[in-house]
Amino acid sequence: MVNKERGEVALKISGKTYTLCLDMDGLAKLENEYDTTLADIGEVLEKASSTQIREILLVMLHCGGQEDLTMEDLGKWPIKIGRMARAIGEVLSSAIDDDDKAPA
Repeated sequence: MVNKERGEVALKISGKTYTLCLDMDGLAKLENEYDTTLADIGEVLEKASSTQIREILLVMLHCGGQEDLTMEDLGKWPIKIGRMARAIGEVLSSAIDDDDKAPA
């Protein structure tokens, strides 16, 4: 079960549910890899190659607790780009959304 407060999102592939999340280490990896900021990672995703989608997905899977998965494992998954992109987008939206702000 995913923890929405932590920004976790479920991704179901081939009958198995995986947890995606983004923590500060994962964010730093993505920012360094794509020389961008959190706010602009969505733009990277819009033009992403399948390799880049796997890289982003792998970081989020590792942050979600599936550290044993590898790029090779993801390479064997069926192509579900729309589902994967939506899940990645939900994680990014959760990371950007700041519900803890006090009202202005």
